[in-house]
Amino acid sequence: MLFGLIRKEIVHNVLSLRFMVTFVLFFALIQISILMLSSGFQKAQRTYETSRSSHREDVSQYKGREDQNQLSHDNIVEGGGVFGDRPPEPLSIFVYGLQDDLPTLVNADLFRSRKINEEFYLNPLFTLFATPDYAYIVNNRHQPVGADVCL
Repeated sequence: MLFGLIRKEIVHNVLSLRFMVTFVLFFALIQISILMLSSGFQKAQRTYETSRSSHREDVSQYKGREDQNQLSHDNIVEGGGVFGDRPPEPLSIFVYGLQDDLPTLVNADLFRSRKINEEFYLNPLFTLFATPDYAYIVNNRHQPVGADVCL
């Protein structure tokens, strides 16, 4: 008896117009989100590969030279230092996560370590709107009307 009642309620809710509209909107938002984030991932991957190959060429110029130790010492102490690149996260096509908070390129030398400022190149609209990733769509919590009113 109870099982039949529960089954009837679930079938009634799943077949309702509200559920269908919500499901279609949710599915469309997820697809659009994946398309947007995958294009951003491809751009980040190209940038990473270009930067990494450039930095590898800088380091490979020291191989096989007789004054290799002196050149690398001069670069670390007095020169531009050593660069490290962080690859984009493979699952960032689904959830953006903490990518804005972590540096993608770090320059370090003997006396200082600094993060390269990438905020200059960011789109100003992204500061106004959250990234529409899977976590944002699924975990978007709304406060009930009047919940922010204090008595």
